[in-house]
Amino acid sequence: MSIPPRIPELKLDVSDSDSDSDDRPLNEDMKNLKLASTSSESITSSLSVSSSSSTLSPASAHAARPPSVTFKVPLPPNKTKVENSLNAFPMLGGPQRAGGSLPGRRKVPLGPGFSPLDWARLTMSGQNLRGVSQLARYTLEDVAQHKKRDDLWMAIQGKVYNVTQYVKFHPGGAGQLMRGAGKDATELFMKVHPWVNIDSLLEKCHVGYLVKDK
Repeated sequence: MSIPPRIPELKLDVSDSDSDSDDRPLNEDMKNLKLASTSSESITSSLSVSSSSSTLSPASAHAARPPSVTFKVPLPPNKTKVENSLNAFPMLGGPQRAGGSLPGRRKVPLGPGFSPLDWARLTMSGQNLRGVSQLARYTLEDVAQHKKRDDLWMAIQGKVYNVTQYVKFHPGGAGQLMRGAGKDATELFMKVHPWVNIDSLLEKCHVGYLVKDK
């Protein structure tokens, strides 16, 4: 009788060395996860502390505001004083006062309807203020024949004007205008009011030109 061959036994190695090697990666992952969780908590805590420190209480916020700027608005002038100065007589700067920078230049009150605006209306009305039909040449002898208040001529800057209709409109009064009646009044005119545009003011009163002889 033959004996069958012996089958070798298979043994499994379940030693602790293999188990430790398999568990080591798992343990390391758990440690890393815990570290990550701890870091996250630290960051969250830091942010909350920073946020709470940046929040100011009402008292601190009021103290931290920049200083306010105050603007002073000037008050209007005293109305009573202005009205008193306007109602004063003679009025300040008015024609009734004798003061002035140029000697001999004094304005007088004009009657109703004889203001500068009324004179402008009259010159544009189409009325013949010249008293002549056409321009001509005149000598000083010719001009001297018109030296009355109701027939008043004068020469200014080489032109001859019939200022009869302008007498009542003259701001200096008829007396001042009569100083140049029948004369070459250029020097007087330039002394009293050189800024006046005589060509525009007396354009409709222009009757001709001053010449030495005809």
